[in-house]
Amino acid sequence: MPRYRIYALKKAVFNSMKARFGDDFRCSQCQREFQLYDVVMSKPSRRGSRMKWYHLSCYEALLLD
Repeated sequence: MPRYRIYALKKAVFNSMKARFGDDFRCSQCQREFQLYDVVMSKPSRRGSRMKWYHLSCYEALLLD
């Protein structure tokens, strides 16, 4: 079973994540802040200590490299 999730940042989820993580809630690849209705992928880091978030397009670009 995959350990990642893909979802759209609807208003309730976006506000919750922004309140919980503040300025740390940004794409791990391009470093841009997330906006409402962005398609986001969350993935645990290799050590499992923290979560990384990516725009879906940024993560797919990582796979092509």
